[in-house]
Amino acid sequence: MKAFILIQSLIFSLLILGCSTSSPTKNTQTKPVHLSPETLISQAITTQNTTKRSDLYLQAALIYWESNLIAQTNGALVTVDPNILNHEQLQKYLLLILKLGLLENNPRKLEAALPLFANLNFHQSSISQQLELTLLLSKAYQITGNPIQAAIILIENSGLFEGDAYLANHETIWSELRNAELTFLSQYQYFGENIDIEGWLTLAQTIKQNQINLDTQYLALSKWNKSWPNHPAAINPPRELEILIKLPTTQPTKITLALPLSGPIAEAGKAIQNGFMASYYNTPSKLGNDIEIDFFDTHLNNIEDLYDSQDKTQSALIIGPLDKKSLNKLTKLERLNTNTLALNYLDNAEADIENLFQFGLAPEAETKQISQRLSNRKLNKVGVIAPESNWGFRLHDSFLNNLMLEKNTLIESVFYSDQASLSKTVAKLLATDESKKRAQKIRAITKTRFEFQPRRRKDIDAILMIARPNMAKQINPLFAYHYANSIPIFSTSQVHTGNNDNNDLEGIEFIEMPWMLSSTIDIKKQINNIIPESSQKYMRFYALGVDAFNLAPRLTLLKEVNDSKINGQTGILSMNSIGQINRDMEWAKFRKGKTISIKE
Repeated sequence: MKAFILIQSLIFSLLILGCSTSSPTKNTQTKPVHLSPETLISQAITTQNTTKRSDLYLQAALIYWESNLIAQTNGALVTVDPNILNHEQLQKYLLLILKLGLLENNPRKLEAALPLFANLNFHQSSISQQLELTLLLSKAYQITGNPIQAAIILIENSGLFEGDAYLANHETIWSELRNAELTFLSQYQYFGENIDIEGWLTLAQTIKQNQINLDTQYLALSKWNKSWPNHPAAINPPRELEILIKLPTTQPTKITLALPLSGPIAEAGKAIQNGFMASYYNTPSKLGNDIEIDFFDTHLNNIEDLYDSQDKTQSALIIGPLDKKSLNKLTKLERLNTNTLALNYLDNAEADIENLFQFGLAPEAETKQISQRLSNRKLNKVGVIAPESNWGFRLHDSFLNNLMLEKNTLIESVFYSDQASLSKTVAKLLATDESKKRAQKIRAITKTRFEFQPRRRKDIDAILMIARPNMAKQINPLFAYHYANSIPIFSTSQVHTGNNDNNDLEGIEFIEMPWMLSSTIDIKKQINNIIPESSQKYMRFYALGVDAFNLAPRLTLLKEVNDSKINGQTGILSMNSIGQINRDMEWAKFRKGKTISIKE
């Protein structure tokens, strides 16, 4: 089924008049004859008129498109020369190119067509045709990575939308502007005369510049509303802004941190608590609502008792628990009477529990993004080396599942048990051990000695190395020893400690949270100055606490606004349909002993 509704006047083939009888009479009537696209192409091949030829191929392409014959449509369009088409023909040609590019999700085809629309006048077309073109162009700019222009097209033609479609258009405009990088928004210069566009751009800059601090974001929106009281976005604000302006009445006024403050994982719990409180003290409320904060030690107390004592109020929030045992107990409660931001994920990944949100540092999020990156890079055949442990098996299986979703292939998996097993394990992964065995067999058969250089397998495009730094520093040089210098190596964040002692990790590309890659985060500097060096290994948990604080007043926003995101310290945060917080992390590479962020 085609993705777009075609304008009927653009797709019917040329009607040819013919006589209905062989003998002339005064009542002779002509009947329309619909030529097949094959006939049109035959005529195009034989004509000497280049303008006529392009027109015939265009007509054939339009008929093929109507019949949902995409390959034939492309074939017919290849021979059309847009430079010799008249205005009406060029409109038909560009609309068809646009629809094909969108159907195929082909940015290159769209990038070639979009500039040609600038000099065309579609204002004489019907309202429905103009509306269709507006939506097509906006989608094309989105796919080609220009969300600002995608939004501007919709703003310029907002008068074409009515009723619910008008309100939905506001949501789309806002979604596109929110997807634009702040750098591009700040540098973008609009030279037109549409005052509404200026207002939208200023609004997007205002909100994104204050992304981290929700209080200042609220105040910035209030200030914008006073400056632009008659702007369409002030009269009919997008859902995100509608929720944001009501922040003083929706954010929690009482937060309970339910964390393990004693016991075997107390250090992680205390790191989260310290990260949360550091954010709290560095973000004094500007909304007039003082937050009451309580502490609950989940190691000494049953998590269920907390819900028995909680007031049933929308202004209360529980952050925690951290351990899975306590979290899974929540599924046995009849219902959660208080909004809860758990700092881990339920064993049942599909569970949808009212008032429960799940946010944590699960490594499965990393394997998913690694598999997506491999797919985007066309590295479709992958080898994996992982520790022979529950942690290694868990990440391996998660990566395999995601790899299958990306329709890529796992060529070989190998597992190491200790340092002594590393060389044999790498040799097995790269099949250099088999190469040596073949050489030994030939020597035994021929009873001759000869020079031999092992060869590695050629069917692996990339390797995922799951290892902590001490083991990774032993494994990485072995790849070169076994002739795998040209194979790109990827890893999870566990390979990175945050220091510059990375000489044996050269070239490894890994996924990581922004907190661990940046040296300019103010609150991170403060924490580093006051925590003992022994606590450095819990740095990621400090970031989890910082993000828990930033998420607390935004849960309603993330839940109710599609595509809404927060630039957090653990990644770009968003929420799925069952209340799980997703983290989109950053990429980095080890180069000359240092960590280099990969900006794309």
